[in-house]
Amino acid sequence: MTEEQRSPVFLAAVRILYGEAWLRAFCRDFDVARRTARRWADGSAYVPDGIMAEMEQALRDHGQKLDALLDHFAAEQTPQNATVGFGFITPFTEE
Repeated sequence: MTEEQRSPVFLAAVRILYGEAWLRAFCRDFDVARRTARRWADGSAYVPDGIMAEMEQALRDHGQKLDALLDHFAAEQTPQNATVGFGFITPFTEE
C-alpha cells in the first residue's frame, strides 16, 4: 500500500469499526493522541505500520463477528412467533 493510500484506508477502517464519531473511542482504544489520529486521517502524517496492522486485525475480528451474526440470519432458525433480543430467543405465547 502506498503512503497516499494509507490515510483513506485508515479513515475507512476507523469509520467501519467506530462509526462517524470515531475519534474519541479510537484514541482511547489505541492510546493515541487525538491530534495524531486526525493527522493520520487527513493525510498530513504517515500512519505507522504497527497501527495499520492492528487495524487490519481489528477489521478481521469485526468481520468474523459479522459473519457469525449473518449466519444466524441465514439459518432462519427463529420461528415466526418468537422474539429475539440480547442474545437469546424468547417464544411468543398468546394468553
